[in-house]
Amino acid sequence: MSHSVWNHQKDVTSLTNGCEPFGSHTRDERKGLNRLSLKDGLYASCSGRKLQNCTVLTDGHERLGGHTCDQSRELNSRDSNTDAGKTPVMSVVSMTRRYRQWAGVGLPLAAAFYVVVYCYSAIWSTLSLHPLPLHHTLAGSGFRKLLEDQERAARMSSLHTNVSNAAMTQRLPNCIIIGVRKCGTRALLEFLSLHPSIVTAEDEMHFFNDDERYRMGLEWYRHHMPLSLPHQVTVEKTPGYFISPIAPRRIHRMNSTVKLVVLLRHPTTRTVSDYTQIFYNKQGKNESLDVFEDIAIDPDTGEVNTRYKAVQISMYHHHFRHWLDVFPRHQIHVVDGDRLITDPVSEIERIEDFLGVERRVNYDLLYYNQTRGFYCMRKNATVQKCLGASKGRKHPDIEPSVIRKLNRFFEPHNKQLFDLIRQWFPWS
Repeated sequence: MSHSVWNHQKDVTSLTNGCEPFGSHTRDERKGLNRLSLKDGLYASCSGRKLQNCTVLTDGHERLGGHTCDQSRELNSRDSNTDAGKTPVMSVVSMTRRYRQWAGVGLPLAAAFYVVVYCYSAIWSTLSLHPLPLHHTLAGSGFRKLLEDQERAARMSSLHTNVSNAAMTQRLPNCIIIGVRKCGTRALLEFLSLHPSIVTAEDEMHFFNDDERYRMGLEWYRHHMPLSLPHQVTVEKTPGYFISPIAPRRIHRMNSTVKLVVLLRHPTTRTVSDYTQIFYNKQGKNESLDVFEDIAIDPDTGEVNTRYKAVQISMYHHHFRHWLDVFPRHQIHVVDGDRLITDPVSEIERIEDFLGVERRVNYDLLYYNQTRGFYCMRKNATVQKCLGASKGRKHPDIEPSVIRKLNRFFEPHNKQLFDLIRQWFPWS
């Protein structure tokens, strides 16, 4: 139907037979208003009544609105053809006009909203993954490459996560740091955790030297280990194992090929450090502690007090014998705890070789903290981590005569240790 004919039909306001007006509805809209198909093919919104008569004009022609009945029948005859799959011209015109109106406003707004949200997310997600300046991030191949790289990284990350999650589980430790207390075991554990092929248990488990915990079984112990991949080494640390006479055989029963690491420091230095920790702990509880000289030296004999536990622990060879009775020497790696403080990387490289992993921990990951007086960890370009405030505390001033007496006392014990482990330390 031509545009002019359609305008005439829109002007219809009433019918002589009481039908409701067509108003300004399009034919498609009128079909949704409870229309009836009449005998002569006309459509009218007549509240269910058939159109019976047309208005008789003075010229003798019957009219329906602005059209003769014959014209209306002809038009409706065309409408009936649309049921065979043809779209009326006026419906196409109307739909096209409405689509253009919607597309002219709605589509640009929707596209703009999508671009803003998606690009904003992509930029900041990428920036969070790559902490570089903004002009570095947006430079290079341009914004399109940024989005492509971000999408590719997300896919790879998802794939890696799915594979990793499928293989990760809690495993019994491949390596145990068995001691010695106050020789740098916590620092070593933190340094090793920087290695991608090593995972570490956070807590000291005391599983093999505590009867109550040991009775809980290996499954209980395993469930306290960190998640790891098959190629990773799981490390647990409990310094109390070293002086326990029952721990060696229990560990051997769990795994006869487990690798053991033990840290040793100058025995006098270790004894003073042991006292220092207890001193500050008691001070924090408002409790008093005798001065070191009165504890380390027997007041009756004036000699070193061998009943003092800190002295007993520093007589290393007594405890080491229990381990060599069960494990071969090549399964026990001895770390120089004094050198771990001054040159940590050299000692860590030896441990990496002992564990059979690639050398990855270096001075890009460690730095010397002037304030704390020891090495700390550099997690990334912005995150650094040092040991807690309880580590590296200043030792109390000790009478030089007491230090000399301790050094002389430990000399024969040190020689027995060196002969036992076939390793020498500069403890003069």
